Amino acid sequence: MASTAATTPPDSTVASTTPPGKQGKQSLQDPKFTNALIHEKSPYLLQHAHNPVDWLPWGEEAFAKARKEGKVAFVSVGYATCHWCHVMAHESFENEDIAKILNEHFVPIKVDREERPDVDGAYMTFVQTLTGRGGWPMSVWLTPELQPIYGGTYYPPTRRYGSPGFADLLTSIAKTWKTNPAKVKASASHITDQLQAFAAQDHASVDDASQQNVVAQMDDSWYAHVYGAFGATFDDEWGGFSDAPKFPCPSILLFLTRFHVANRLLPSELHQLEQPNVSDATLHELAAKYRIEATAKNGVKARLRERQNRAQKALEWVEFTCEHMIRGGIHDHVGKGFHRYSTDTEWHVCHWEKMLYDQAQLAIAFTELHAITGKPIYAEAVHDICTYVSRDLRSPEGGFYCAEDADSLPTHADTHKKEGAFAVWGADELRGLLGDQYDVFAFMFGIEPSGNIPRHKDPHNEMTGKNALIMRHTAAETAKKWHLTESAVKTQIQASLGTLWEARLKRPKPHRDDKIIVSWNGLMIAAFAQAAVQLNRPEYLTMAQDAARFIQRHMWNPETNELIRSYREGPSQIGGFADDYAFLTYGLLHLYQADMDATWLTWARALNTTLGDHFFDQDHHVFYTARHDDTQLPLRTKADHDGAEPTASSVATWNMTRLGLLEEDGVCDHYATSVLAAFWPRLRSQPQSMPFLAAASYGVTQGVELLVVALPSDAQGTALSAAEQDFLRTAQAAFHPHRLVVRLNPALVAAFGETASELRSLAQTPVTTPTAWLCRHQTCGLPLTSLDALKAAVSPA
Repeated sequence: MASTAATTPPDSTVASTTPPGKQGKQSLQDPKFTNALIHEKSPYLLQHAHNPVDWLPWGEEAFAKARKEGKVAFVSVGYATCHWCHVMAHESFENEDIAKILNEHFVPIKVDREERPDVDGAYMTFVQTLTGRGGWPMSVWLTPELQPIYGGTYYPPTRRYGSPGFADLLTSIAKTWKTNPAKVKASASHITDQLQAFAAQDHASVDDASQQNVVAQMDDSWYAHVYGAFGATFDDEWGGFSDAPKFPCPSILLFLTRFHVANRLLPSELHQLEQPNVSDATLHELAAKYRIEATAKNGVKARLRERQNRAQKALEWVEFTCEHMIRGGIHDHVGKGFHRYSTDTEWHVCHWEKMLYDQAQLAIAFTELHAITGKPIYAEAVHDICTYVSRDLRSPEGGFYCAEDADSLPTHADTHKKEGAFAVWGADELRGLLGDQYDVFAFMFGIEPSGNIPRHKDPHNEMTGKNALIMRHTAAETAKKWHLTESAVKTQIQASLGTLWEARLKRPKPHRDDKIIVSWNGLMIAAFAQAAVQLNRPEYLTMAQDAARFIQRHMWNPETNELIRSYREGPSQIGGFADDYAFLTYGLLHLYQADMDATWLTWARALNTTLGDHFFDQDHHVFYTARHDDTQLPLRTKADHDGAEPTASSVATWNMTRLGLLEEDGVCDHYATSVLAAFWPRLRSQPQSMPFLAAASYGVTQGVELLVVALPSDAQGTALSAAEQDFLRTAQAAFHPHRLVVRLNPALVAAFGETASELRSLAQTPVTTPTAWLCRHQTCGLPLTSLDALKAAVSPA
């Protein structure tokens, strides 16, 4: 069969303007039909439980049926809040004529990609290789042995705009299989062999020498190269690092903030550099500190200024991008939180779903920006996200749900959902709600009488005449326009947003995917924990702790140290994947930094061991998505792109550099350097594809600081004094992206005293006053015994 790319849905990386086809004969939840999905817990699978298609969930029952009946398996992969998954469901899977073809000639299988990232990853690799693009819904046809025959993403029910019609495609594949199944199997086997060979060779050869060689190559010039790669794609008009569609890309922001911190000069050093009579000794000292080889005085000055300029530019890119996102339509100004992505360059018209992993990573980015700059706008954005997640995505038991849908009913009287219905507004509706506050609000948020959503951004005519809120003018500009004080404008706008929130609560809410996934909860635990420390919000710490305890109680087996992937009305039967172990470890390390409870460190250590034992490939030196003993799929895959989520390998590298400080057997260091060496060809040629790994690499190439805090009350078993609390809070809150703070109490010594020489040594030193040691490269500095000394060491001027 010829390779024909399907029309790409906007749930992938390319927006589509394909209009919907005719609706199917039955509604999504018509009880006339019931299939095997009715027994599942996944909201996505349950959405298809009343399709006329005889769906089976991914598993042995479906595979056995395909083998027994000699049929091709049709696998449809999506997720509950995916707009174009809904479109294809309405157009094709509710259509009885199409269902008849599927049921007669195929074994239809439904997969929730959030529950089964291994299945999604394996066949997405095939689809992207075949068509040059990917996205959801993903449609794949497999032999009874699960080898791929053909695939794509969204297909309209009938041929349209160059895309084959789904019904015709089904008929063609069925005919080809019936005519010559042996030829199809041979082709599928050949394709599988090619994919396996490609996956195997997509890494550098890794040995001890190559690891050290790669680390040596990741010097200042390489980091400058990565910085330049992002600079080449930076949008200096609207922010972000691509044209439309525009995604938040928090991993890029993470790298750039670390590049800024690694390259910036201290204020005192800048002052020295600008002095006309700066001494040779000072320049020599600065050159040595920043590894500058130039010898001429002017050469050292130029290199230092270049370094500072790059550092400042990196921070400017991050701030410019974040401020435009905060002001943009991607930000839900009324309901709080951030939508999935913008379909235009301006962050205005969105794909309206809200994902937990976006909230978590953006909260971390904004928290770090606030720590670096002190600007209130970023603290407000963090509070905004945390308010949304705790209100709308938090289960009563403390875990965090997955997402909210892009589509919803415009009113309770409607029967057809529309994209963005919960988020957009008519001008007359706003005027009626806001009264005399309307003009000020309309000016600030770009409200237009006929709607501000361009026609070409609304291919289904679902948002005609509506407005997506985007802050077109600042409070200062609005105050000037309406002859008000800036304070009065802010007060009025907050009141208006409150009025709109009350009005929105009367609308039908979007569907919420109330699965609890370990990996995404790990990211959110990290976000709440970091925000709790940096913004001094104890309630955020409680949120992080509750989520960790939920996973500990319901999704972790302490006897085997194994995780369950997801939870909904009880734990699923699906074991955890690499990202579950890596991301939860990441969250627990941040949680320990926030409450200094060594229990979290001990658990993180155990999870990290399981990750290494069961997911690390000793031949290819990366963390694969599924365990070694999972042989169900014909292609074993690893994530190799830090996109909407970072990869397990990238996050594990970050984790290893921290845990390696407490585990001095070299295992963690081996994992971290192995991953960098394995991905070095990609990092060297396409660094923008793995920004989180590039950021994590700083911990390998430049080391992670260990800040050890000892408090007299810990040794005495008494409550901390006010002075001790201030000392500990100062240590925790002094932001450095590559520092691990530990509290030298009996629980920590009991857990890690046998493996960490620094802890063993320092624990033998009795303290009578709050004391800290800053350790770099396995060498600890002199004890810091006053609050001023601690501040000077951890936040130098």
